[in-house]
Amino acid sequence: MIKFLLKSPTVIFCWMALLGAALTLKAQTTLLDQNFGSSSLPPGWVQEQSAGTAMWSFGVSTNPNASGGTSINGTPMAFFDDNILGGAAPSTARLVSAPFDCSNHATITLDIDLHFRASGYSFFRILVQNGNRYEILKMYTEVNYSGSKFNSFVHQTFDLSPYRGTQTKLVFEYCDLTGQRWWAGIDNVKVVGNGTINDICANATPITIDAACTTQSNANTLFSGDASTCTFNEVSSMWYSFVAPTTGDVTISTNASFNDAIAVFSGACGTLTQIACENANQFGFEPENLYLSGLTAGQTYLVRVSADDRYYGHTTGNLCVSIKQGNTLSAPPVNDVCANATSLTVGNDCLNSTNINALWDGTVPSGNPMAARNIWFKVKAPANGKMTLNTNSDFAETVTIYSGNCNALTEVANTNYGPVMALTGLTPNEWYFVMISGYFGSIDGKMCIETNLNTTTPPSNDLCSNPIDLTLGAGCLYGTNIGAGYEYAINQYDNCELYQDASIWYRIEAPASGKVTIKTQADFAHLITLYSGNCGSLTRLSCNDGPGLCSNGLTFTGLTPGNLYLLEISSKNMSYGYSYGYLCISAADPTILPVKVKARILLEGAYAGGNTLTTNLQDMGLVPFKQPYNIAPWNYTGQECVDFINANVVDWLYVELLDASYVVKAKKAALLLQDGSIVDAGRPNADGMDFTEITSGQNYYLLVRHRNHIGVVSANMVTVPNATTYDFTISPSAVMGGEAQLKHLPDGPYAILAGDCNSDGVITIADFNIYSAQSSSINKYYNSDTNLDRNVTISDFNLYSPNASKIGHNLVRY
Repeated sequence: MIKFLLKSPTVIFCWMALLGAALTLKAQTTLLDQNFGSSSLPPGWVQEQSAGTAMWSFGVSTNPNASGGTSINGTPMAFFDDNILGGAAPSTARLVSAPFDCSNHATITLDIDLHFRASGYSFFRILVQNGNRYEILKMYTEVNYSGSKFNSFVHQTFDLSPYRGTQTKLVFEYCDLTGQRWWAGIDNVKVVGNGTINDICANATPITIDAACTTQSNANTLFSGDASTCTFNEVSSMWYSFVAPTTGDVTISTNASFNDAIAVFSGACGTLTQIACENANQFGFEPENLYLSGLTAGQTYLVRVSADDRYYGHTTGNLCVSIKQGNTLSAPPVNDVCANATSLTVGNDCLNSTNINALWDGTVPSGNPMAARNIWFKVKAPANGKMTLNTNSDFAETVTIYSGNCNALTEVANTNYGPVMALTGLTPNEWYFVMISGYFGSIDGKMCIETNLNTTTPPSNDLCSNPIDLTLGAGCLYGTNIGAGYEYAINQYDNCELYQDASIWYRIEAPASGKVTIKTQADFAHLITLYSGNCGSLTRLSCNDGPGLCSNGLTFTGLTPGNLYLLEISSKNMSYGYSYGYLCISAADPTILPVKVKARILLEGAYAGGNTLTTNLQDMGLVPFKQPYNIAPWNYTGQECVDFINANVVDWLYVELLDASYVVKAKKAALLLQDGSIVDAGRPNADGMDFTEITSGQNYYLLVRHRNHIGVVSANMVTVPNATTYDFTISPSAVMGGEAQLKHLPDGPYAILAGDCNSDGVITIADFNIYSAQSSSINKYYNSDTNLDRNVTISDFNLYSPNASKIGHNLVRY
């Protein structure tokens, strides 16, 4: 019997020479060779016209204008003579080669002699066709290649290796666009293949057990064989072989810069049986590792490493694969599977745990199909059926509650936001299973999980009679419906949804426009209902699903200016039951434009030169969808988030606007772009940040913070909205404290100082201790990653070291 375990330990790897194992030399093979000596269309070649009726000709030109140079090298050729057509309709004609199989060669080269006489907008181009896919090798236009007669030709060589296929064709296209032009000709078309590449089973590269890892690039590789059982859409493959050791167990490890998957086969090429498949890191952020036992000693096994094309991760890149005897994987947590769920007792002290090295067991949570690395707990519901669960985790987690047993689980509740979860309506004394998983991909960390009897005091706005007033244009107001009851404001059967729970109340006064936009920024599924009238005699005006966490809100229209209206926020009944949580609610008049603030800043650690920053965190999908400043020392309660991280995003920033007395009048988390611009979350093409809680025409200091750089304050107050961007990068005089607060970069601009890992505004040994504790971590969103490349290495220390003892301005220190 063959048994296998899947694991993904942290690995640090330095890339070595590429293609070390990919290419096997063998005699050169001619795949296509055509000199058009028959003066006719060669066998297997075809002609196509997309405009006009003229076609390519074969032989030598009879056009008097070509006299003295009627062929490329004095022998028959293929040519399109547009000049001899006179004023005929515009022509676009293609000459398509016979198909050739270049899939079994590592390098493929095209050699060709060609002539093109340019005129106006006419062009000649060479394309490669594989099925319905066309790739342009080169376009010739505007200038002659190389003279005015056919015998003035050029010899061209092209690398066709990236276009490997079993039915590859060359396409030669002439287009005059507007009528009579000149001509194009080709001759001595030759395609040769050299070497083999290990993207088919027969070319598998042997790997020696316990040898150093074998390096390779999957550039130009194709996919071959039956699909793996653990992948989504394989687009390339590389094959390897190994001989099982006497112990019959091995660990296969890969470290790839693309999203890879491992499949292992027994048998011979053509009659393979897949015995294992590993794709634990489905988004390609960390290495793949597969432990196999029960192998037959001395038997040869085949290994295929393929690129899995998913929503995240790259499909091409570099690979280093090794096979070691025995099990070299770290042990998973003891509660890695549901059957080994750790028991929790309501009211006890928190229990330390981790999902580091965890695998996956169970069903995917309904609220997060990208969850990974789960661990399991179980807890008996208290007599009142209410309890709170707090993971106290140091990573972004998904929490899912199930009833039933490990063989028949029913989801009861799920949340992706925040470590605290309030549970009500549980069956007293019944056991429930708690699954804690990483929110996305390879996210993992530590926690101290606890459950407590839910005796939460209801929120102050739990009743219709005690709503909280919302001020139009003010910042969002933090709140929660945890502990709230449900008050039937109207007859239950008149509600927009029959079953709701945990309602809280707010009140707004309609502006002169009669329009109000509400943003709830809630982390739980909810309904938002608008009423007119007074408690006890309310009229429902509107009922909607609450706006998404990252949405632009919900707008109500047709309100009577000056009238008061009540808003009810309640938990929505979902397939898994109710969820409860936090919100940051705001109200605004959508007809009043917000005040725009524009600023630009550079981070020393992420500087790429040329006044630009790197986007390494975004490239690897590590920039969080939700702002990260909701913890100490910032403790910012805003709910800024995005549904998608654009390609030009560097990281999150925290921005505050201060009045003349240095009192914070507005604040928000915003996104830093590659060019140093600061923009609102979810608006990557926006021109600055919009604030609703400040007054146009007033003056404010701009304070900008980053999680591992020392923040800065503008030296001068800025009148907003500011048409001219306030640029922190041009001079030390732009910031309070001057040159001591900035790093002068080699090519001229200034950047804020890297190394403030605990974000207290001072770079000290405390920051080094954070770096030391997280050193050697890879593919993580860590504050100690001061150069924002996703890894904690000596490069981050080299940024910290020269800035040690730097002190930020007193306004940025915590």
